[in-house]
Amino acid sequence: AAVPLDLEPVLEAKLSEIMTLGCGTEEGFLGISAVEQAARHCENAAAVVLGSGLGREKGAGEFLRALVVQLEPPTVVDADGLGHLDGQLGLIHERPGPIVLTPHEGEMGRLIGRSAAEVSASRLDSALTLARGTGAVVVLKGDDTIVTDGERVAVNDLSAPALATAGTGDVLAGVCGAFLARGLEPFEASCAAVHCHTRAGRVAAGRVGSAEGVIAGDVVQALPLAMVPGPVLTDPEG
Repeated sequence: AAVPLDLEPVLEAKLSEIMTLGCGTEEGFLGISAVEQAARHCENAAAVVLGSGLGREKGAGEFLRALVVQLEPPTVVDADGLGHLDGQLGLIHERPGPIVLTPHEGEMGRLIGRSAAEVSASRLDSALTLARGTGAVVVLKGDDTIVTDGERVAVNDLSAPALATAGTGDVLAGVCGAFLARGLEPFEASCAAVHCHTRAGRVAAGRVGSAEGVIAGDVVQALPLAMVPGPVLTDPEG
């Protein structure tokens, strides 16, 4: 994970499961000076996930836009990364590799110039519009998450109310990146990630005993069981 250089010692101590790369920063955030180092680090990556925890500072946006156009590995853009692509979707066409975008309705609206209410009223059309306009695989998150590459469409019909909590979208982006790294084609990787993520939400709710009590870390811990074929623990509210 590329992180601000001055925060690397803290994150190395805190995040035992994650290998960090301290990059040059602008006032404590990833910025344009970190692009070259991050790009070199990603050259041999099987997949890249960008945006989660990136921040909304101008320099962070410059970092993301400069990096995303040169990454050859399959790349997932989520969270703050999507915000930095507002009005900049043309950059995606310049990429040498495939890309997956994972917006919720508000982020989708900003990307295609619609309100969140308009996206909610026409979810499939909105997802198709973004996918066809960018060549990306689009994962429009929600109760009926839609995955489309502009031609193929998949709709998740498995409910998991526990996923309506902060941080679970970042988990989905990570799962998608993991399936891409395993060599799955981007549309298939995205579909598999959505299904696995939803199953993990149900497992987590079953373990905790209530969908309202689930946090993102519970979903991460539930992923191994969610990937085992067969029935999952019953979601008490799903």
